[in-house]
Amino acid sequence: MLTKEEARNRLAINVRRVRQRLGLTQMDLARVSGVPQAAISRLERAEGLLNSADLHNIAEALETSMDALHREAPERVPAEF
Repeated sequence: MLTKEEARNRLAINVRRVRQRLGLTQMDLARVSGVPQAAISRLERAEGLLNSADLHNIAEALETSMDALHREAPERVPAEF
């Protein structure tokens, strides 16, 4: 079982990885997801967690699931956004 810190780090890495593979900036993701860019930045630095609604919106914007973002490696990274 992961510690809270390990889970936070995994989520941070996966959000950043998927976002970058899609060619999105944090501002792009903020615009599409409705989550403030500052919150996305904190999330990607593993400095905080978002509520489940914001995580859901980020996952939708990244065309993946919240489950996938919490796994060791995202299950699906779309070729196009």
